[in-house]
Amino acid sequence: VERSFSFTGTCFTPSTIMRINPSPGFEVSTSAGGTYSSFVDLTSNGSGNFTSTTIYVRLIPNTNVGLYSGNSVLLEYPVGTIIDGQTIPNSTITARTLDITGISISSKVYNASTSATITGTPALFNLMPADVGTVTLVTGGESANFINANVGNFKSVTISGYTLAGPTISLNNYILNQPTRNANITAKPLTVSGLSANNRDYDGTTVFNLSGTPALVGVEGVDAGNVSLNGTLVGSVVSAAVGTGKTVTTSGASLTGSAAGNYTLTNPSFTADINAKTLTISATQVNKTYGTALTSGAGYTGFNAVGLVSGENAGTVTVTYGAGAAANANVGTYNNSVVLTSLTGGSGGFNPSNYTIG
Repeated sequence: VERSFSFTGTCFTPSTIMRINPSPGFEVSTSAGGTYSSFVDLTSNGSGNFTSTTIYVRLIPNTNVGLYSGNSVLLEYPVGTIIDGQTIPNSTITARTLDITGISISSKVYNASTSATITGTPALFNLMPADVGTVTLVTGGESANFINANVGNFKSVTISGYTLAGPTISLNNYILNQPTRNANITAKPLTVSGLSANNRDYDGTTVFNLSGTPALVGVEGVDAGNVSLNGTLVGSVVSAAVGTGKTVTTSGASLTGSAAGNYTLTNPSFTADINAKTLTISATQVNKTYGTALTSGAGYTGFNAVGLVSGENAGTVTVTYGAGAAANANVGTYNNSVVLTSLTGGSGGFNPSNYTIG
C-alpha cells in the first residue's frame, strides 16, 4: 500500500540536493504507481526553493507477512546530514491467498458413496514470481467428496489435502485455498433377473407371459430394502406372426422406495419362438351322382376348421379325392376319401403360415 506526504522547502542554496531516504525495507517515488527506488534526490531551484512535491512511500515488493512500525522517511541536506523526518504509519502485510488450478472432478454413476475422482494436473495460482520454485504444491494426500451421495447435476464437490512446501519464512506469506468444483452423479441402471419368456403357439396377440420371480440386480448394499420393483413386467413382440428367435421386450414395472431416485430400471428382453397353431380341418360330406366325377385341386371351401383364433376365418384348401371320385365309381359310401391340405386366403387377419393342419 502506498503512503504519501507533501514536501516543500525554502531558503536553501540554489541547485543543491535534498535526499529523501526511507527506513530499510521501504522505497520511495515521486509519482503514484511510478518507479520506486531506495531514495529520491530533489534539486532546489534557482531561488534556493524546493517546489511542493508529493512523496510516495511503500514497503518493498516481496516483504514478508507482518506488522511494520517505527519507520520513517528522513530528509538529508546535504546528503548524509539528517535535518528532518516524516513518520511512516504502521504497515501490515497479510498472507496472500493461493488457489489451485488445472484440476476438475469426473462425473460418476451413483454408487452410494460421496467419494469423487480428481483429474488433471494441479498448479498454484497467484504465487509471487519471486517464490516460483521456492514455494511448491504438495500432492498425493488430496481427496474429494460430493456434498452427498445422491443423484444430481452440478453438485458441489469439496477437495482437501493439498499442502505447501518451502522455507517457513516464505510459507508464512501464503494461505492455500482448498479448491471446490462441481460435477454430476447420474442414476445407476438396474437390471432384472429371474424371468424368462417361454415359447408358445400362435394366438393372434403380441403378448408374452413371463415365468419366474423377478429380482433387481445392481442395488447398492446400503439401499437394500429402500428400492424395489413396482408392478408386473409383461412381455411383447413386434409382430404376432409365427417365427423363431423373436425379441421379447418387457414393460409395466417401475422402481419404488426412498432410494429409487438414484436408479433407473433397464427392462429385460428375451428371445422366444411363436409356433404354428394346430388347426383341425374336416371336409363336409360330399355327395355325387353316378356318372359324374370329382376333380381334385385348390380353392376348395367345403370344410370346417377347428382351432382358429377368434375373429379369423380360413380361406380355401386344396382337396384331393380318392376312391369314389371317378365317374364310373359304383354307388356307395366311401369313407376317408376326401383329403384336405394347403390352406390359402382367409380374412380377419388369418394367415395360413400361422397354422399347421393337424
